[in-house]
Amino acid sequence: MLDFATAMSSSPATVPDDLRAELRAELGDAGLVQLAAIVAVENFLGRFNRGVGIEAQGYSEGAACLVPQRP
Repeated sequence: MLDFATAMSSSPATVPDDLRAELRAELGDAGLVQLAAIVAVENFLGRFNRGVGIEAQGYSEGAACLVPQRP
């Protein structure tokens, strides 16, 4: 799925037919559409924010909560 998101986020967006077919087989048509929509919206928001000069606000810097390792 990460390869799909990377392919959709490149310029120009090029998603190989075999990757699309693999995801369609795993997720079904509706799942592929949902995945594509989520990637497209996140890509839009990231590009929009850069376009209007919105930068990271630092909310996550140092605020990560690490999951304890199991013994």
